[in-house]
Amino acid sequence: MKYSKKLFNKIKITTDMLDYNVGNILRGDFNTTNDPYIEKNRKNLCYNKKYENTILGIYFRNSLIKKKLYSASYSGLILKLSIDKYIKQNIKNIKLPSPDELVVYFRLGDQLLHLNKMGCELFYNYKEQINNKLKSNNYKKITIVTNLAFCGVKKHSDIIDDNIKDGIFYKSFQSKGSCEYSEKNINFNKLMFLPVLDDIIDSFPEYKIDIFSSYNPDHDICYLYKNGFIGDNRSTWFRIFNYNKKIV
Repeated sequence: MKYSKKLFNKIKITTDMLDYNVGNILRGDFNTTNDPYIEKNRKNLCYNKKYENTILGIYFRNSLIKKKLYSASYSGLILKLSIDKYIKQNIKNIKLPSPDELVVYFRLGDQLLHLNKMGCELFYNYKEQINNKLKSNNYKKITIVTNLAFCGVKKHSDIIDDNIKDGIFYKSFQSKGSCEYSEKNINFNKLMFLPVLDDIIDSFPEYKIDIFSSYNPDHDICYLYKNGFIGDNRSTWFRIFNYNKKIV
């Protein structure tokens, strides 16, 4: 088996991330995201014990955030403190990159399908960015962080009514034939991403190339956050979590 296929097989699949759709939940702006679940998700993260010890649970339980729970904004500083607290509480159970590790982020899953439907470029100038980083740092390893993440319909099935089904978000990401989880859509991701993996492997043969992927999005966030990371500037995660690059 080619090494790129072995790497792809390490990528975890999240079939329904609707209750922890991090970018939409943090931005909280329905007009920007068309996400009808933002209010329910923020309420759950703030008050449901299930989410108490997650990064977003810690964030939304902050007294300053609670006061403006449903406002269309977030605090970069309080989010950073929440990630630091999560890492401290879970340091024995999470993996973090070493100082000589270059971390590269790709958003796969429904977003790749959505970009394709919109006729957008699927991948950013990752090779150029990697080259630029390698020139100025003593890296020995390149680790790609990614997850095959999809918006499902089960987690919030209790509020999916005709109004939601008629909305842009449901039609774009949740309805049959759109960007929902399916073997067909996994195979599309594989078809598109394997050449990227081959390109990175072939372009940087002197570096160990690996994948970090978790079923727990907080673990992926921590891995990205620790060293800073390369990513697509269209990506919400890149703009929100890349603290070694800039504070949002």
